[in-house]
Amino acid sequence: MGLTIKTVIKSDGSEVPFDAEKLNKMAEWADNLGVGWSELVLSAIKKVNDKCSTKNLQDALISACADKMDKPHLEMAARLFLGTLYKDVHGGFEVRPHLHDFYYDMVSLGAWEDMDYDAVDLDFLNGVIEHDKDLDYPYATLKQISSKYCRKVNKRVVETPQFAFMGIAMKVMEDQPEDRRLDDVVKVYTYLSDLKINMPTPFLAGLRAPNNKGMASCAVIKADDTASSLGAAINNMYDQTIANAGIGVSLNSRSIKDPVRNGEIEHTGKLPYYRYAEAAVKSTKQANRGGSATMQILCLDPEIEDLLRLKHPTSVADKQIRGMDYSFGVCRYFAEKASRNEDWMLVSEYFAPEVYKALHTGHEAFTKAYNEYEKSDKPRKYVKALDLVKLFTKNRQDTGRIYCTWIDEMNFHTPFKEEIYSSNL
Repeated sequence: MGLTIKTVIKSDGSEVPFDAEKLNKMAEWADNLGVGWSELVLSAIKKVNDKCSTKNLQDALISACADKMDKPHLEMAARLFLGTLYKDVHGGFEVRPHLHDFYYDMVSLGAWEDMDYDAVDLDFLNGVIEHDKDLDYPYATLKQISSKYCRKVNKRVVETPQFAFMGIAMKVMEDQPEDRRLDDVVKVYTYLSDLKINMPTPFLAGLRAPNNKGMASCAVIKADDTASSLGAAINNMYDQTIANAGIGVSLNSRSIKDPVRNGEIEHTGKLPYYRYAEAAVKSTKQANRGGSATMQILCLDPEIEDLLRLKHPTSVADKQIRGMDYSFGVCRYFAEKASRNEDWMLVSEYFAPEVYKALHTGHEAFTKAYNEYEKSDKPRKYVKALDLVKLFTKNRQDTGRIYCTWIDEMNFHTPFKEEIYSSNL
């Protein structure tokens, strides 16, 4: 075949002669749909160099399949990925330890906590686990489960998907009454492993882990326009990141060049606080992911044109803050203005707190407050509402990480008495 690979490096660091037959067997096993494995092996070999690692070679074969982007090849990529995962975790796809042995291995490694199940319980639950379900998962699903949710020790994945789902189910139902506990574990495991229900990342990654710092899925945080409130909110973002929560945050600071201390100085605007918030979230890594936050930005904000561009890679460097996501808060009145291509008023919360409050109250209250402010002689500026819609749409399309929140509708369709200011999505 004219191979350029003569030597490969195993996971233990030793160099061994390249054995093409091993790669062929792996590809043949994965090619259960008959897509033609020999061509893919040749493509994989072209992607690597002599003295590559065996993992590089396996990844190259998976990549050769995934590059085809059709269903049969993606299914083959999934089987290859699964074969590699099982080899790394258990020593091979057919090597499936008993839950009893696996459980105590995980506890001794510090990957699972010691739960209240005895040998009889573990033997029963072992008969429930269906490892072959892993063969039915798409390639993207397997990668997601493995990289984000499976437990790791020293950066190495130490469980396969079905063991992860069983561990989660065992922890969720650990405190159930004895007469129903195992049945409940089976139900949760079945729903999870059939992908019929999902859980937020802190649950999937943290349930069954020892010394877990928190199981909060999300937290919403609001800061008022004072130095102490802004500082406390950003410190809370840090605390919630440590607790594994995703964060939705509304920092209601005044806008750039607004007066501070009766006009002694001009305000620096929102960007410095956003950078501070970004640092608080990204300074601590959560179990299997970095911290995450979604910053609420409002259609009334005089800085909105810059804020909508913060996530875009082509924005100038001093107006990029890409470590957070953003949600563009709009309302029905804004949409009506955009539909008629009319002007839209931008005004700072410092000068128009009643307008901002009304935005979170409802359509009629906001329309009234907006129009009353417009009749005043207080500061404001105007843009075309439709231009803001286009700016949002482009940045949403280009980044995929700027969302839209209908503030007035969100606060109308709610069982909560207090206003909602932000979401973590």
